[in-house]
Amino acid sequence: MMKFRIWDKKKKKWIRKDEKNLIYPVITPDGHVMILEFSAFDDSATVIDEGSRFEINFFTGLRDVNGKEIYEGDIVKCFSPLWKRQFLNEETVGVIIFERGCFKVKTEKALLAITECNCLAIVGNIYETHELLKEVSHV
Repeated sequence: MMKFRIWDKKKKKWIRKDEKNLIYPVITPDGHVMILEFSAFDDSATVIDEGSRFEINFFTGLRDVNGKEIYEGDIVKCFSPLWKRQFLNEETVGVIIFERGCFKVKTEKALLAITECNCLAIVGNIYETHELLKEVSHV
């Protein structure tokens, strides 16, 4: 099962599963987001919200140096082997993207497969801390 998180562009907040109130975000087979509220009395569910204002970020399957899960849209500091120092230094900031079947780190100077970076440290995300992306163009 794919792990994901959902950003509500209108309300500017993350949509989270709420087990106490039986509210769950789901992705339909055609890629749309629906927020469902399940009944506490039977197996029925009601669509309480849906639309194109939701942005889906998929989990990369990796964790950063602090153990936090890395998702698309995360802004990261990158640390890399010596041979990549022409592209990365200790202060290199990039954003996690998904392109051509691969998670990548897009920096000012390079587009690297996420597996090419030895260490990643999440410093924010493109929704809540987009000002960190000054150096990364076309994000």
